[in-house]
Amino acid sequence: MEEVAAALRDLAESNRQILAKIEAIDAEKKHKEVIEEERRQKRRN
Repeated sequence: MEEVAAALRDLAESNRQILAKIEAIDAEKKHKEVIEEERRQKRRN
């Protein structure tokens, strides 16, 4: 039973790390979109 609990803890930690990576990628993507929109605005002006 302890092995199962340890495996579940490892899986939970792995999932947290994956989620953190996904969130970082999303934040980077949004940042790039903001920069691109700012460039578009400057071109219009």
